[in-house]
Amino acid sequence: MTTQQENKTSPFQNNSEPVQNNSEDFSIHTMKTDLESLEKNGVPNLEKNIAPIEKEIPTRPMAAPIQQQKTFSPQSSQQHPFLEKTVSAAPVAPKVETKKEAVAAEIAMPKKRMSVPSSNRNIILTLIVILTISIIGLSGYYFWLTRTPKASSPVVLEPVVETSVQEPVDIISPLEKYSAEKPNYLVINMENISAAEIKTALSNAANDLKDSSAQSIYEFMVVDSNNNPVTLPVFATAAELTLSQKIITALGNDFTLFVYNDNGSIRLGFSTSIQNKESLIKEMQLQENTLSKDVAFMFLDSVPEITTGAFKDGSYNNYKTRYFNMNTQATFSIDYAVTDSKLIIGTSKNTLRAVIDKQLLIINSQEQDGENNGEAYVGNVANPALTETAAVQEAPLLSE
Repeated sequence: MTTQQENKTSPFQNNSEPVQNNSEDFSIHTMKTDLESLEKNGVPNLEKNIAPIEKEIPTRPMAAPIQQQKTFSPQSSQQHPFLEKTVSAAPVAPKVETKKEAVAAEIAMPKKRMSVPSSNRNIILTLIVILTISIIGLSGYYFWLTRTPKASSPVVLEPVVETSVQEPVDIISPLEKYSAEKPNYLVINMENISAAEIKTALSNAANDLKDSSAQSIYEFMVVDSNNNPVTLPVFATAAELTLSQKIITALGNDFTLFVYNDNGSIRLGFSTSIQNKESLIKEMQLQENTLSKDVAFMFLDSVPEITTGAFKDGSYNNYKTRYFNMNTQATFSIDYAVTDSKLIIGTSKNTLRAVIDKQLLIINSQEQDGENNGEAYVGNVANPALTETAAVQEAPLLSE
């Protein structure tokens, strides 16, 4: 009877066909296994089993396993002999909620994973753009470097390198710069000039002639900035040539300077025309006591060792001379001579003689030109016999 009753109440004996479930929706366990699991562990914690499972969302909906239990009525579960010790079906409800939460978690995960490829793609595109811009920039810079010199190559400033400006126009040595046969011009601006500046100008010209021959004498005519000859009174005032007024009156307005190399020592000579010979000789003897100071500009860089003393008489080619030695070697002195037409002063014996010789050559050349032109020439020489020849014989000075 019992077996028959069980068979009648058993859900497997119903005339209705049992519900068929898809094997892919859930795994198959025996009921014995489930009961033993319930007795040992109680109701399983479904949330812990389901939460860590990460699966991709299935392409088709899955049938909830809980729906299979809804077909069983509470009456059948109570009448079943194997379910007497089981708990009620109420704890099954959290299974549905945990499943939904798991599904929601599984749905949210792919969104984070999909963003990773997108950021990588943006980085790659950015690098490509930067690389392209860099290549274009470098190409343009290389093109500019290679093309710019070619474009500017025709503009060559080679004329600037011309050395012709640095080359002096016909570099002339001091000996070629000055003429020993013709007068040279010494330009001095007499408007604003001092005695020291005149002395410097004379020293510069003298230094240029240090290497000249000892037998050559160079004549200089002093002119202003307009190439007009400077008169003696103007020059005497500027150069501090402190001659007495009577001497200045006895002299003319024209004068000439001479530069002479006396055995390696540069000496200066002076020559000027005279208007009253007798008065000039008398006044010159009266000024001999201070003459070494009055004509100091003619000493250039030389410094006298002896500044006081008496002048002595001498002669050269029948010209009377007066001299005063200012050093013991007699190489530095004041020598002067008065001819019929000239007052000649030199700062050494040889300088005075060289100036006299130069004046004689000039006079002889003037006489020769007068004879060639058929004109009578009156020479300005004390002894007319000296005009017969241009060769000047040196006569020793008795007192020197």
